[in-house]
Amino acid sequence: MRLALVLLAPALAILAGCASPGVAHLYQIRTGAIAVTNSAPSEPATAATPAAVTVLWPGQEVVGLACDKNTDHLYLRLAPGNLIRVARRASGRYFRYLRLPPEANSAAPADLGVRSSDRHLFLIVDNGAALLETNVRGEIVQRHPLPAELSPASGLAVEQSSGRLWLLIGSLHPEVVQLARSGEIATRRALDHAVQPGSLAHDETTGHFFAPLADGAHVGEFDSEGRLVRQHAAPAGDSTLVIDVAERSFARVF
Repeated sequence: MRLALVLLAPALAILAGCASPGVAHLYQIRTGAIAVTNSAPSEPATAATPAAVTVLWPGQEVVGLACDKNTDHLYLRLAPGNLIRVARRASGRYFRYLRLPPEANSAAPADLGVRSSDRHLFLIVDNGAALLETNVRGEIVQRHPLPAELSPASGLAVEQSSGRLWLLIGSLHPEVVQLARSGEIATRRALDHAVQPGSLAHDETTGHFFAPLADGAHVGEFDSEGRLVRQHAAPAGDSTLVIDVAERSFARVF
């Protein structure tokens, strides 16, 4: 028993070191691009944390991006919205495709989120007027029409600890709105800088929100009260930028 504890101690120390707060990985890809970039704010790009990984074939167009915190998979929503390419984060290699019913088709905005506990997907549909929930097999669980004051929603993030959803509403005077599982508004926060519609990410460790800024060249990081606290460089280009964040984990290298 004593030997087992001695052998386990280094592993516990490593795990404790990997539990430092803050976002370790900010993933970004523009529509028309085939590679996801990793602009980890606190870590330089190394062989173990490459700056970019190819995740799509030429001709495929991404309209939404989400990270599954439990499986280290990227979920890339492809135009017209009802096809999901699941790729491994470290290599970008194809894992599987998930074809959704035609109800998942949507013009922009078309963000999505993954609830890691059961891998249910939540997708913006009907041009931002509704949300669609599917199970791990891509079957529709339910459709959530949004009240007029929240339509069109242009970004979506899943709060893993509660299962609640955060929505990005507006762009010139944007808000982030938290929905309870009942669909009612639980919390709303105004963001103090204009953003580009299309994508939202939320880091539960810090309570920070991420959204592409209106200048098109940066991703804004906002604190839990909606104040811009830092800016992260975005990949060059003029097309829509979609993002997600993933906290550091012992197994994750990208």
